[in-house]
Amino acid sequence: MAVDVHVVGIAGPVVDYPALISEHCRAAGLRCSMDTIPFIPIGDFSVATARRLKAMLRAAPPGSLTVYTSAWAEFFMEEADLSLHFSMYRQWFDPKRMRVLPYVWTNARPDRLEDILWTTKPAPQVGFRGMTYESSRPAMAASKLPHFAKEWLLQGRYLRYPELFGAAIAGHVPIRFLATFPRFEALRSLRQSADFFGLEIEVTDTGVFRWSEQAVDAFEQHLLRNTYILCPRGAENYSFRVFEALRFGRVPVIVDTDMVLPGEVPWEDVALVVPYNRVNDVGALIAEDYRTRSAEQFMTRQRLAIETSAMLDQGSWLADVAQDICRRIEERAPARAQSFERPMKTLDSAPVF
Repeated sequence: MAVDVHVVGIAGPVVDYPALISEHCRAAGLRCSMDTIPFIPIGDFSVATARRLKAMLRAAPPGSLTVYTSAWAEFFMEEADLSLHFSMYRQWFDPKRMRVLPYVWTNARPDRLEDILWTTKPAPQVGFRGMTYESSRPAMAASKLPHFAKEWLLQGRYLRYPELFGAAIAGHVPIRFLATFPRFEALRSLRQSADFFGLEIEVTDTGVFRWSEQAVDAFEQHLLRNTYILCPRGAENYSFRVFEALRFGRVPVIVDTDMVLPGEVPWEDVALVVPYNRVNDVGALIAEDYRTRSAEQFMTRQRLAIETSAMLDQGSWLADVAQDICRRIEERAPARAQSFERPMKTLDSAPVF
């Protein structure tokens, strides 16, 4: 049987990403095949895993569009026609072959809308709760490199070579955490400048986050207490807490480390984006954002953040991903374009969280 799209990838710990993309492709009327491997922690990624994924892509049915879903790993596979990632790097981002998706599968959710809404201008409270990486020796060593070397690390070019990455893991090279230094640099700058700029800060290093009921509840209370949520990158070039902050109507403070952010979110309107070369000014930039906004502007931004988060949670963007795949197939075979002009079906259920 002819196949339009062949989806290959790594299942996630919460969601089977290849299955989810395949499901929406079928709902769009595409004939779809899939090849997937179970979720593996990034620390267990190997040369064999990279070669297995490459072989799956090469084994795609003739004429099909190959789609690679990277799960939490950021690797780019040259063999794929389209790579779907949760984070990407501007220095080598190619919209013809890559797309960045929002990450909505998190457990932190408000019980009631009334609990999170501001009715007056909120306090200048800045929070961070999670792993700070301040005890990571590789990250601390990388932080002491010259600025040009740190910028090279933050471009993630090594992620274009997954077999090399697997070999580094096998050789116990601590490559995974090398680029986490912007997180503790931002926190250090915030601590040093908070008093001067009149900011109240709440920073809790939880170590490795465990999604227990108690841990989730503590994080939700943290979001409720704070106005700005510091969201610098971790092991990947984004942070889950960006989307959690939006869900609670808080202001994510994103340290831009050559990030390509998903296009479904109006970032300029709902977040404060701090370029990495101004990470030492993070406190000043938060204070300036707070000083120049009225209560009404804070509430408007909050409403937009909550509406945007609700849209993401409904999963309509997944149908758009499938439509994008349809368009790419049409461009490859114009003669078949007519077969994709029928209205798209809508799945009855939203993604399972």
